[in-house]
Amino acid sequence: EIYTLSLHDALPIWFSVHEPAVVIVRRGCKKLRWAGCELRIAAGEAVALAGGQMFDVINIPDSDGLYQAQWIAFEQEAIEKFTAQYGTAQAVRDAVKLPHAERINAAFDYAAAVLADEETPHNAAETALCGVLAWLQHDDIGFAVYEGVNLMRQIRKLITADMAADWSAAMLAQRLNCSEATLRRWLARQGTSFRTLLTDVRMMHALTLLQVTQWPVAQIAGAVGYDCPSRFSARFKERFGCVR
Repeated sequence: EIYTLSLHDALPIWFSVHEPAVVIVRRGCKKLRWAGCELRIAAGEAVALAGGQMFDVINIPDSDGLYQAQWIAFEQEAIEKFTAQYGTAQAVRDAVKLPHAERINAAFDYAAAVLADEETPHNAAETALCGVLAWLQHDDIGFAVYEGVNLMRQIRKLITADMAADWSAAMLAQRLNCSEATLRRWLARQGTSFRTLLTDVRMMHALTLLQVTQWPVAQIAGAVGYDCPSRFSARFKERFGCVR
């Protein structure tokens, strides 16, 4: 299912990509900027994004004032299983436009439909994702396989696994078997803080739920730990510039 973002102004947002992803623009166009580079993805085109990247993003509406896009994010487990069975391809470093977007559309649409069905068995979802990865590999495009799980990914997984919990730095430190002071110092060295990281994880999960469910905004707000839907909407608009 396609979720529509109706934009009246093409305002830039700073966007972090935590997991590798494929994005297909349906209407309007998307501009990605990073490290002196710029990539424009028009309607009907697709782009592969490496995980752990930061982009300056401008979503530009079409002449009817609409911007539409769909994306699928890939967890390392799916990438590792695909790579173990089918080998590796040239890993995306930042972002790369797919040379034959029309060929990946069918596999992408099928995977999106499968992932949107809450009753889909896990192995069926994995097979659908492999179909998308296979088309990428056909064009010699792949995603990097990371050795082990670093602390930042571990933190994100902990929060995501219990999104509605009343998270605090002390609670997270206890889960990681370290002191709160040690955790705060480590996050500071990564250029972030507990509160910033928590908000980021919640907002990215909310963005996924907006893409793959038909839940109302109030239900999504509760699922990512916000008791007040209006506060959630304000944070979401502040981060992404819009809400469904």
